Amino acid sequence: MTVTTSVAEYVTIVQTVTARSTSAQTLGQGEWKTIKTFTGSDYRDTEDFNVPTNYWRIVYTTVAKNEQYAGFSVFIFPSGETKSYVAMVNFDKSGTDTTYVRAGPGDFWIKVGAANLKSWTIEIQTQQ
Repeated sequence: MTVTTSVAEYVTIVQTVTARSTSAQTLGQGEWKTIKTFTGSDYRDTEDFNVPTNYWRIVYTTVAKNEQYAGFSVFIFPSGETKSYVAMVNFDKSGTDTTYVRAGPGDFWIKVGAANLKSWTIEIQTQQ
């Protein structure tokens, strides 16, 4: 198989890759700042929130009523979407953990599933 690329196509590809790499935030640099917090103890669909970057994270904390039967799930969807999520979490104990998301910038919402929890907290964080 032979692939033929014209100089103009090559220049366009290089410009696109360069633009993406210079606009993408360097992973792991900068301090994290909470831009939105959600709390609850049961199932919940959150309101939409805006993430201004293409690399962000959710920090979640759960407190179980019963560790043996605790369940916590998070599905992060682009605004208006109900089937294709950009990230998900399953957590089955009390504690805190972090999930990194590489989607955006844009508006998102979260579907939270919770069972046998006293409380849960989700913080949406971006690097500053």
